[in-house]
Amino acid sequence: QALAQDEWAGAAAYHVANNGGSGLLCGEGSGGGMSERWACLAAWLQHGAELVLQLLQELGPSGRYFGFSCVVGLAFVSVARAALSGEFNWKLSRMQCQLRAGLGMCLYNKALLVKQGAACETASTAKRV
Repeated sequence: QALAQDEWAGAAAYHVANNGGSGLLCGEGSGGGMSERWACLAAWLQHGAELVLQLLQELGPSGRYFGFSCVVGLAFVSVARAALSGEFNWKLSRMQCQLRAGLGMCLYNKALLVKQGAACETASTAKRV
């Protein structure tokens, strides 16, 4: 937590240095044209990119938190795999149920047509006799 506070303090100092010495955040205070706001946003994004690079160096293979990052990554991948697998199986079973219902309906309609045809055929042969 102290590391995060130091980084936010660094971001504020970076902003103050690049914003003409004012301690105001982007869009605060009087005036502040659009170009000044874009410059402020660019400064925050640049500092954010520096923080991400520093974080990647700490979590990389040569960093001291590499093992911890591997455990967190493995846990995240396992949870994501379980969620996606469950969703896939649910959608697959739903589709199987729909196919079974459609096939059953098709066979039922065919049976009705065959029965109607047989009934018509027996009626026409009965009239001939």
